[in-house]
Amino acid sequence: MASDKQVLSAMGMKIGGECRYFELVNYVCGHERKKCFVCVGKFSLYFLRQDLNGPVNEGADVYFRHIIQVVQDDNSSQHCLLTLSDTLPGWPSDRIFVKSENREMFLRHLRCNWQTDHMWRLGRVVNFPLTNHELTKEKQLDHYALPYKAHQWKKFQGYRFMIQDGFDDQPNSVQDAETGEYVNDKGVSLVVHIHEAFSLDQLSSIGRDNIRWVAHDYKVQLCSEETHFYVLKNSSRYKRMNLAADLASWHCWEIIVRTKAATVLCIVLRRQYIPPVCHSAQDIAVLLRCPEEEWRNSEVQLLMTAYRTADTLCSDAMNVSVYRDMVQAKLDALRFDEEGIEWIASHLKLKSCWEREAKRFVRTLWKLLCDDKAGKHFTSDILNEKAENVLVDAERDDEWQDLEYIPDFGQFIEEMKKAGEGLPLHGTQASALDEDTKYKVQMQWLSRVARYFAWAVDGGLMGARFNLDLLIEGLAAMTEESNKKGMTAFLFMLHLRPRDMTKNFSEVSLTVQMKENNLSQWMFNDRVMLAILSTDFLKKQIGKGRDADFFRCLGNLLESSCGTNLKAYVCRLFMELRSGPTPGQRGNEDLSANLIVVPSMLSLLRSGSIFLATYASAALVNLSNGNQSVKMVLMGHNMAMLGVKSIESKDDELSYYTLMLMVNLTKEPHSRQVIASAGLIPMLYDILTSSYHQVRPATKKEGAGAGAALGSIAKERLLTQAAIVIGQFCNDDGFREQFNDMHPHTVKCMLYIFSTVQLGSSLSNKVMFALKQLCANSTEQKNRIGAHALPHLIEGLGDKDVEKNPEFIYQSLLFMTMLAGLPTNCELMAKVDVVGVLRELSKHPLAKKTDQFNTRVAGLYRIMMNTLAGRADLGAFRKASSGGA
Repeated sequence: MASDKQVLSAMGMKIGGECRYFELVNYVCGHERKKCFVCVGKFSLYFLRQDLNGPVNEGADVYFRHIIQVVQDDNSSQHCLLTLSDTLPGWPSDRIFVKSENREMFLRHLRCNWQTDHMWRLGRVVNFPLTNHELTKEKQLDHYALPYKAHQWKKFQGYRFMIQDGFDDQPNSVQDAETGEYVNDKGVSLVVHIHEAFSLDQLSSIGRDNIRWVAHDYKVQLCSEETHFYVLKNSSRYKRMNLAADLASWHCWEIIVRTKAATVLCIVLRRQYIPPVCHSAQDIAVLLRCPEEEWRNSEVQLLMTAYRTADTLCSDAMNVSVYRDMVQAKLDALRFDEEGIEWIASHLKLKSCWEREAKRFVRTLWKLLCDDKAGKHFTSDILNEKAENVLVDAERDDEWQDLEYIPDFGQFIEEMKKAGEGLPLHGTQASALDEDTKYKVQMQWLSRVARYFAWAVDGGLMGARFNLDLLIEGLAAMTEESNKKGMTAFLFMLHLRPRDMTKNFSEVSLTVQMKENNLSQWMFNDRVMLAILSTDFLKKQIGKGRDADFFRCLGNLLESSCGTNLKAYVCRLFMELRSGPTPGQRGNEDLSANLIVVPSMLSLLRSGSIFLATYASAALVNLSNGNQSVKMVLMGHNMAMLGVKSIESKDDELSYYTLMLMVNLTKEPHSRQVIASAGLIPMLYDILTSSYHQVRPATKKEGAGAGAALGSIAKERLLTQAAIVIGQFCNDDGFREQFNDMHPHTVKCMLYIFSTVQLGSSLSNKVMFALKQLCANSTEQKNRIGAHALPHLIEGLGDKDVEKNPEFIYQSLLFMTMLAGLPTNCELMAKVDVVGVLRELSKHPLAKKTDQFNTRVAGLYRIMMNTLAGRADLGAFRKASSGGA
């Protein structure tokens, strides 16, 4: 409530001053009983009539200096008493009994403003005169569920939640209780952090419209002072309880971070569409910090402690009423976005008064498509059906078949520009504003109309029967005259216009404006632009064979101020782009077109958004695959340093795609040198040593439950790419020695992974490649790796239950060939009958698909015979191998 700027501003206009909080209450003063709005201002309480048409009486303005005592009822959670210094004019008594659904919030705002007023008037701090006493006769029952066994309810800043017995309030410098922090005798701390509520518009403007971005901020703060840490979990989760019959929507995100000293579990929750106005959201974080030793002993119990606190968290005010008149006013002002409109319709059964005009808009477009026979889907029967057979969630008395068509979309748009209720076009409000301000309000209103109509066309009214994709397809099949009309409506919904709202909206060429470098100074509807891209409408408008111009448009979109989802979609287009030249096009032309978008992709890496950086990295992986020009541009734009910073974020998805990009870049010796100088090698070592034990075992052994619980597909993907990059670095003798000497656990971790994971998996194959590279020119490493890896590998090659694939067979042969240069390894391979295993393997259908299988087997035998020359085992091996051949 207090965060809704539009309602607070409207309330302030009614009371003639600044309003900081409002609520619909019942009050009793002497013989007077009324229901009204109470507004907390800077200097007074103001009692406003329920219809907002003036004060409840002559003395509705109760200054804080007249409030000498506030009594909170012990028997209920809603009643309180305001004692005045004297009987004020317009009030029959010096006592005002107030019944508030959200008493705690009301008293908190009253306390803050009362104390501020007294400090301002008296120049000193005065305690708020709050006391507790029984005001009602009977004690009100607590309608909340009883807590779990060995748990208790705790209250904090308007919310309540269950915590386990043994967690006590942790005092801070201000108060002893209700601090939101609780600690048990084993050093485990539980913190509940309540953020300030924001309106949905504010969340979008500050870049917190998705709970994932808030969770990322928490992760950054939790790890900012840690030199070594790794993320066990970073994903969404469901809140499993609604113990307060809360109408609001809840979203949740979970992060588990392990450091050397402690494990931190962070659950971020968002309560959205909060009653009574349903236009605000509030973020709440539950953080459990546990010493490492206690985590190892009680991991599951501690997880359940945090989960129960998060799941039982609910508003302390049960069944808060919805101010339907205010919600309706916001709907009529088109203040809700597309998701909000659908939520309001689903939960409150309220619709905007502009739905009739939206129906006319959709109906006229449908008629244009029908008249021009733009597709079999568009039939005139729909126009004559009843509303309940055509529209989503339509009522029986809803209008549809009798609605008149819009004769001219241009004229209709001009009419809508002035049709909004409350626009400052004339009267006292208009005279108080300058022309630029009035025009700005009109243009903001018109942009909201365009967004609402776009929602209506894109399935908002007719569901899957009519959406933007079908409209775009139909526009191409229209006659020239109808297409002109349809494009007027379509460009209005797109609403491509300067961000300067003092300028008028007018149609502009989509392709011309998209090519300009100043797209960041323009605004448009992301939903419509997404449809333009997904249907290839923009690409067709630009023309066939003009990929450079199309890519330039996409690059400008990435650098514009459009939403995160649209930028992510643009990145997906490049992720799905086929590598190499398109048919009928010269290769150089296609490859040079890719260069245009690279700087824009790099701007996403620098943006600070983990989500967009992940998509940009994935797109750059595809763009740089086999394209030397793109690789040169990336290296020239300091991709090495950007890649290291991305990996330092410790986000698994971002690190995965960054390492994939490093795989492409480290194929060149010069690039390897530059990337190593940026600090990638220590990062690879950190990934390896912190994640190697989280791989999933090939077979579940007894007592391996904890390891299996930590097993992570995401970590395996990350380790796969890390192994490839390490292997490519080891093409250079200097880097190979660096891994073996300065990072001695590299081989140990690789061997653990190889002996643990399923043979034949992608991770197993790439680890073999890395081990092969690491032991080149090193007898010591060949001896160590051979002793651990060869028996396991040859056993797997001979095991019929191990799934074979060409990559597994190929890497196995290369790996054994590298190790065969050492006599001990040859003796070991002969001992475990490598010849018999390879003989059987040659009969496998996939052996024929393996690159030069017979040649490589013969090469392996030749090296083994040369290595075993002069040894007693040579004769037996020569006989076995000749038989195998």
